Amino acid sequence: MEPPCTKSGEIVDLALAGCDIVDAQASAIIRTDYFETVRLPLPAGLKLSEHGVGGDISLHCLDGRVELVVDSSSVELRPNQLVYLLDGAAHSVTAIEDSLLLMTVFFHQFNAKPQWALTK
Repeated sequence: MEPPCTKSGEIVDLALAGCDIVDAQASAIIRTDYFETVRLPLPAGLKLSEHGVGGDISLHCLDGRVELVVDSSSVELRPNQLVYLLDGAAHSVTAIEDSLLLMTVFFHQFNAKPQWALTK
């Protein structure tokens, strides 16, 4: 099922109002032919296994702390920090504590679909 589309000019609340991160699902907030923005809740201990994405991405930590491993280098991403990764950069993300990320994928191919999955 296609996620609901945010209308141009519509304000989006990124908080998980009334929802625990453990029970929250990843949800597309904006999807166009050129980019997709996803609210990505990660309960502590949850790992996005090493993968690449079909486009440049940014990961913005809204809450919590995550470990990001890129090219065998590990960094910690904290609230109000943003990281940019080039198209296809192999990386993994592990939630150190309950965390909320905002991921934006910039597609290089028209109508590309991102390839990412959550694992425990």
